[in-house]
Amino acid sequence: MSNKTIKVIKREDRRRTGKSGRLKKNRVPEDPTRKAVQTVSGWVREFKEKGNAEANRVLATLFEKPPRPSEA
Repeated sequence: MSNKTIKVIKREDRRRTGKSGRLKKNRVPEDPTRKAVQTVSGWVREFKEKGNAEANRVLATLFEKPPRPSEA
């Protein structure tokens, strides 16, 4: 068996030193391909939203009840 030791750091000691003990997230450098995909995805999302709004408007006007002659 190996003689490995584990260092125990108590919360109180950690607060005194000011270190959180958590690893920092590695920032992924800006990738032009990711940026292009993100841009195109945004365009597709906007196009879908625009189409859905237009379709809802058309369906609402298509199925609205025409006014009765006595109410017009």
